[in-house]
Amino acid sequence: MRLFYKHTLFIFAAAALILSGCGSKYKSEPQTTDSLPPSDEVIDGIIPGTPGHSSVIDPADGIWSSGGSALFKPASYELFNQWVSAHPVEPQQALINVNLVKASDKNTYYGEVKIRYQHNASTYEATLRSGTSSYDGVDFYKYNYWFKSQNQTVFSGFFEDKVGAIVLVVNRTLDLGDGGGSSQIGGEVWFKNFTASWAAYDQGGAWSVVLPCWFRSIGPYDCRSNSVMNKSNLYPTNGYQKLGTFSNMNKLKAFNE
Repeated sequence: MRLFYKHTLFIFAAAALILSGCGSKYKSEPQTTDSLPPSDEVIDGIIPGTPGHSSVIDPADGIWSSGGSALFKPASYELFNQWVSAHPVEPQQALINVNLVKASDKNTYYGEVKIRYQHNASTYEATLRSGTSSYDGVDFYKYNYWFKSQNQTVFSGFFEDKVGAIVLVVNRTLDLGDGGGSSQIGGEVWFKNFTASWAAYDQGGAWSVVLPCWFRSIGPYDCRSNSVMNKSNLYPTNGYQKLGTFSNMNKLKAFNE
């Protein structure tokens, strides 16, 4: 069961205003790496619905003190429930927060991704991290960086909690033409849960230290994806499924630039 922080009900005024009129169910459209959309449908350099200026209202304003945040649209309720691994939920007013920091003298990023939603008058939040340490001279966050794909600058990276891993993908950027570079980003979150409980994971299994799941080459906590590790493809392989999408996120806040 994914361990969420539970809060009393928050009223997300901006988020509720944007989400008003939405049905009680998302259309169930599970996506896997076997049926990816054509790249030109995803990496288009434009975020639909973004105003022609950088002062986009943050729907999570006042919730998180740092990072960039945006509305999060689950790919389907079925997949979201698989990811949560708890009681059945119908997520409402889902939000995502990305808070990454560039490592000194490197082009890699460490930090955390938070996903929050409401269900039955309660608010739940999960935090997935990259880790800031290293093992045998290799940084835990070595796979988290920007690269070129389909002539576009994109990003992918691993993050985990005790239930499983996600891959954060940034596949859309918007440059307002003011000389400041890309200011708004959009993307996707893909997930792969572990196949064993986190009790053994806490103990590090057969390792003397708890390694990130993307460093494990065997066992129930192996969350590697070849495409993310070698950047051969923007989307994760090796059993990952698409959790949801986001757009209109402030890039400067998300990457602390």
